[in-house]
Order: sequence, then C-alpha cells, then structure tokens
Amino acid sequence: TSKNLDISYQISDLLNLPYKDETFDFILAGHSIEYTGNNIEKVVSELHRVLLKDKLIYVRALSKKHPFFKNPENIYGNSAVGYAIKRNIPVKYFSEQEIKNLFKDFKIEEIRHIEHEPSKRTGVSLNEWVLLAKK
Repeated sequence: TSKNLDISYQISDLLNLPYKDETFDFILAGHSIEYTGNNIEKVVSELHRVLLKDKLIYVRALSKKHPFFKNPENIYGNSAVGYAIKRNIPVKYFSEQEIKNLFKDFKIEEIRHIEHEPSKRTGVSLNEWVLLAKK
C-alpha cells in the first residue's frame, strides 16, 4: 500500500555534500561510488563526515567478478554500466580488499559478495559487494 510520506530530497555533489558533519543516522549508497571516477576516496570521506557516530552505512558496489569487468565489450544495452561507458563516465569495479581499504575508517559489520541471477533485461548476472559498516 502507498502512504503519503513527507519526503524531501536534494540533488547534490558527492564530493561536497551540503550537510553539516554528523547529520544522518543512516546512509544508503547503492551503486553510486563506482561512478565517481578518481574521486572515490573523497566521496567515502564525505559519506563518513555526514554520518552520525555509531550509525550505519549500507553500500552496494560492482565487483571485479562482474562479467562487464571481465568482458567489457558486452557492456552495452540497457544497463547502468553500459550507459556510463557510452558516455565516457569511468566505472570502478572492486575486489574485496579494495572495498575494505576504502572503508577503513568505518567498522565493517558485514561484507558479502553476491552473484545474482541473470537479468531479464540485460541477460547478465550482477556481481556486487554488499557492505554494512558503522562509523
């Protein structure tokens, strides 16, 4: 059922979030950090800055086990990765150690690698890292 929720949102730059330190009690970063080019460390630093102490961040990010990483000529189609590559937006794929290093200032509660069933839209299995960490 749908409810009338009072929700506000703001489009902003992940490199310079327009929020005070320790503003949010939860952050969901679903397939966003991998599209920030060479600025990934700065983005994670900004996410850390705006997260309240002892609160959680949930991150989903592409894995180096993803078929598009292994076989980049198959990136096209209706996928977000294909969209980005066609527009010369760099896409980062992560190993487990890279994810751990990137979130070293957080206490990692859980990290899992997930390989999903092939998408009906793209025919490709999404391989991703799922991380739950606390500031």
